Amino acid sequence: MDLPSLTFNPGPSKLSERTENDLREAVELKICEMSHRGNAFMEISREALAGLRSFFGVPESYKIFYTSSATEGMELTVRNLVENKSCHFTCGRFSELFTEISESLGKKTHRISAPWGLSPDFNPAEIPPDSELITITANETSTGVMCLNEDISRLRRACPRSLIAVDITSLAGMKTFQIADADVWLFSVQKGFGLPSGLGLMIVSPQAFLRSEELTHKGKNFAGLFTFEAMNRLIAYGGQTVCTPNMLGIYLLKKKLSRWNSSGGAIAKENETLKKAERLYKNISRHPRLKCFAQNPANRSVAVACIEGDPKDVAALHETAKAHGIQLGKGYGKLKETTFRLALFPAITENDLERLLNVLNT
Repeated sequence: MDLPSLTFNPGPSKLSERTENDLREAVELKICEMSHRGNAFMEISREALAGLRSFFGVPESYKIFYTSSATEGMELTVRNLVENKSCHFTCGRFSELFTEISESLGKKTHRISAPWGLSPDFNPAEIPPDSELITITANETSTGVMCLNEDISRLRRACPRSLIAVDITSLAGMKTFQIADADVWLFSVQKGFGLPSGLGLMIVSPQAFLRSEELTHKGKNFAGLFTFEAMNRLIAYGGQTVCTPNMLGIYLLKKKLSRWNSSGGAIAKENETLKKAERLYKNISRHPRLKCFAQNPANRSVAVACIEGDPKDVAALHETAKAHGIQLGKGYGKLKETTFRLALFPAITENDLERLLNVLNT
C-alpha cells in the first residue's frame, strides 16, 4: 500500500508520534480486552471526561456524553430537543447536513444560508420566533469558513428562549469557547484531537437536558434508548454508555487530554494553531495562482484552510505533493476540482508546514 509520509487531510487526520506511542501502549496494556463494565475501564472513562471538562472549561451543571460521531450527535440533538421546528445557519455541506437530519426526522426547518465561501451574518431578526433549536457550524470543513465566538454570544443574548447547538468538529482542540453561550456542543475526535475515528462527544446544558425530559414526558422524544436522561444515568455511573463504548478511543482521549492540560490547555493549542494559520495564509496571499476560498479574512478557518485554484493547477499540486510524500486534502463536493484543503491541526508541526510550503511554492 503506497501511503504518504505526511497527510494534511482534514479528517481522519495525522496522528502525532505521542498518539502512536499511546496506541502501542494500549495494545500492551490490553485496553481493548478489558470489561467495559469493569472498574479499570470506568476509571479510564472518568479520567477522560474530567480531562475534557478541564480542557473546555465545562461548567459542572453541563453533562458530557460519548457518541460514535459528530453526525450521530447532530441526530441525537434533534431527537432530544425538537418537537416541531428548528432553524439552521448554513454555509457549506456540513451545516446543510444538520438541516437535512432535522428534515429527515419530520421536523419543520428554516434555513438561513450564505453562499459557499462566506459566513452567515447571524442576524437574530431572521430567526423565526417559534424555533426550538438553532444550529451553528463553527467551522465549515467543506469551505474553510469559520464563525466567530462573538456570533454565538450575540445569538445567545438575542434568543434566550431557543436552544443553541454548535458543531465544533473541526475546531475542537484548537480554539477556546464560552461553553455557557450554547446548549449543545458536539464534535468527533478524528480532526483536531488527532485520534482514530469512531468517537464523538456531546456537551449538554441543563436547559437542554430539561427540554429532553419535557419531550419524554409528552411522548414526543423519539431518541429511544438515547434520551439525555438515559445517557446520563449511565455516564454518571462510572462513565458508562448505552452501547459498548469505544474503549480504545476513550483511552487515547484520556492520554491526550492529560498531556494537553498539563502544557497550557486550550489556550496554548489555540495560539499554536493561529500561528500556523497566519503563516500559511500569508504564503497563499503571495502565491501567483492560488487564493483562499473563504472570502473574508476574519472568517478564514484557523483549522482547515480551503485553497482555490485553476483545476489544472490543483491537479498538478496533488501530484507534486504526492511525489514529495505529502497528501493534500481534496476539495469537497462541488469544489472537488477547484480547491484543496489543508488541516492545521495540533499534530501538524512547524516542520510539517515547512515541507508543505516548499511544495506549494514549487
